[in-house]
Amino acid sequence: MTEKKPDHPDSRSSQPGEQMLAFLSKKWFEKVVECARVAPEPAGETFVVEQIVEGTPEGTVRYRVQAAGGISWVAWPVPADASDPDLTVTCHWDAALEIASGRLIAGQALLDGKLRVRGNPSSILLADGAEFADPLPAEVRRITNFAPGG
Repeated sequence: MTEKKPDHPDSRSSQPGEQMLAFLSKKWFEKVVECARVAPEPAGETFVVEQIVEGTPEGTVRYRVQAAGGISWVAWPVPADASDPDLTVTCHWDAALEIASGRLIAGQALLDGKLRVRGNPSSILLADGAEFADPLPAEVRRITNFAPGG
């Protein structure tokens, strides 16, 4: 068995009294959205990537990662009447865990067939201000449980 690096997200523990949140659970999304409310308002046109994760403990999960003006954030829940995203990325729970925890690079997952993309992937290169920094606030990443059972 390989030892995890100390800075690997799975090896981080929450502060005393903090509850670990299962990745992509309702409580996890609520915390992500709460933290995003204090972020600065981005400037420019927003680039939207809809993520669909199948096979999670809570069923199929749908959310969006949006970027504008060099800022990216998670938007959840996705309203039924939301406009079409620029890209839609679909994957299984296992791949989502690997990517989010840093064990797999998204580009490699795409090459391995673990991601299905609808839309024009090169459009992300043309989008003004669509630099995708980690959309997950550090305080949420610290208390996220990336284990398969959540």
